[in-house]
Amino acid sequence: MHFFRFSVLSFLLSFLHPHYVFANIMANDDWKNSFHILKNSNKNEAIAILSEHYLTLPPGAERIFVSMHLHSIAKKKDPLRFAPSSYILNNYENIEIEMTQVMNFEDDGHSLKAAKLTQQQLNKAIRIKDDELVALLSLQYCKNNIELQRHQVAQAYCEDVLDFLKSSGQHFIDIRWVYRLLASSYQQSGELDNALLVNKMIAKYASETSSEYQYHPQSNHLVNLDDQSSAEGYLQQSLEHEIERLTAEKIQHFQTTELVTMRQDQIFYRLTVSTLIVFILLVLFSRFRLKHISERDQLTGLYNRKTAFDKILKSTVSTNKTHTLVLFDLDHFKSVNDTYGHPTGDLALKHVAKILSEPMMKSDFIGRIGGEEFFIFLYGCGKDLARERVEMMRVHLEQSAYVSHQGKRLKITASFSFLTSNTIHHEFQSAYHILDEALYHAKRTGRNCVIDAIHDPITAARTKDRPIEHALTADIE
Repeated sequence: MHFFRFSVLSFLLSFLHPHYVFANIMANDDWKNSFHILKNSNKNEAIAILSEHYLTLPPGAERIFVSMHLHSIAKKKDPLRFAPSSYILNNYENIEIEMTQVMNFEDDGHSLKAAKLTQQQLNKAIRIKDDELVALLSLQYCKNNIELQRHQVAQAYCEDVLDFLKSSGQHFIDIRWVYRLLASSYQQSGELDNALLVNKMIAKYASETSSEYQYHPQSNHLVNLDDQSSAEGYLQQSLEHEIERLTAEKIQHFQTTELVTMRQDQIFYRLTVSTLIVFILLVLFSRFRLKHISERDQLTGLYNRKTAFDKILKSTVSTNKTHTLVLFDLDHFKSVNDTYGHPTGDLALKHVAKILSEPMMKSDFIGRIGGEEFFIFLYGCGKDLARERVEMMRVHLEQSAYVSHQGKRLKITASFSFLTSNTIHHEFQSAYHILDEALYHAKRTGRNCVIDAIHDPITAARTKDRPIEHALTADIE
C-alpha cells in the first residue's frame, strides 16, 4: 500500500508542476526572478534578459557565471559577443572563453576534456587570487568529476565551495546548487544516508516558492533506504507546497485525497485485468499443450494413430474430392534394433518422420500408427499424381542417411502402398484393409518399392495358411 500511495503522489506532483526540478537559484534580484520565470516558457526572452545583464557586468567571476548560464540555454554561443574585434582580452575574459569551450566539450560528451580544461582555468583563478572565481570554477570542476564518476574528488571541491559561500554571505552562486551537486554525487556513489542529509540542508536554504522541490528528492532517497513511511511523508509535504502555489480554480477538481483514491482504483483495476488476462492465457496455453500432447506420438512428434485416423475422416467428409491414402512400413527395422540397439532405432524413426514430413503440402499430414508403420494422407491428390508423389517420398528416404549412437552413418528404406478414392470417409476401414494387403505384398516382393493397392496385381495376399504373425516374423529374418 505504501508503494501505491508513494507512486500516486509522485505522479500527481509531476503532473501539477512539471518544472519543479528547475528551482529558483537566482531568486534574489529582479533580473534573476524574471529569468527564472521565462527560461522554461520563453527561451528567447530568457536569453535576452541574460544578455542584457551580461552587458552591465565588468570582466569578472559574475560575468563568467552569467555567460555559462547563457550557454546552458543557447548552446555553443561564443563568449565576448558584445566586444569589438580590437578588444584586448584580460585574464577573466580568457577564462570566459575557455569555460565556454568547457561547456562545448560537455555538450559533445567529452567529459574528460571538459574536466582537464576546467582544472587549468581553476589554477589561473588561484593565481590571480579571486576567491569568487575559484568558488565558481571549483563548482564546475565538481560537476565535471561527478560526470566522470570520480566522486571523492567531486565531493571535496563541492565542500570547499560550501565553506566559501557560508563565510561570504550573500552571493550570486546559490548555495542550494552546490548542495544538489553534492547530493547527486552521494546518490550515485551509493552513500544514501549522506545524500539524505544534504537534501535536508537544501530544504534549510529553500525559499517558500521552491520548497516543493526540496522534499521530493528527500522522499526518493528515503525510498532507496527502504523507509517508505518517511518517504511518503516528505512527498506529501512536497505535494502540499505545490498545491498551495496553484489557484483554487485549478485544483477544485483535483483534491489530493480524491486523486490518490482514483489512482489507486485505476492501478488496482489494471492489475486485476492484467492478472486475469495472464491467467486466461495460461489456461489456454495449458489446454493447447495438453491437446498437442494427446494428439502426438511422443517419439517422432507426428500424429498418433487415433488422431491421424480422426483427421482423415474429418478431411474426407466431402465426397467431391479425390484423396490419396498411403501406408508404409520400414524395411528390416528389427535388424536395426538388434544390431545397433533401440536408441539407434529411435533415431531411425525420428529421421523418417523428419524426411517424409518435408514434402508434405499444407493440407497433407503424416502419422505414426504403431511400431515402424506410418500413415500419410495427401489431400486432393488424384490418381495422376499419387504414384509420382509416393515414389518421390520413397526415393527421398532412400537417398537420405542418419548417424547411429555409435557414430556410424546409416540408411533405411521403406515399402509403400497407396490408393486414391473419393469415398474414403464412408469406406475407410475397407481402404485400410486393402492398403495393408498391398503393403504385405510389397514386403514379400522385394521391399523398398511402391504398390498401387487398387490397380497393381496383388498375388501374395495373406491366407489362413500364412497367418499375419508368421508372415511378419519371416519379413525380419
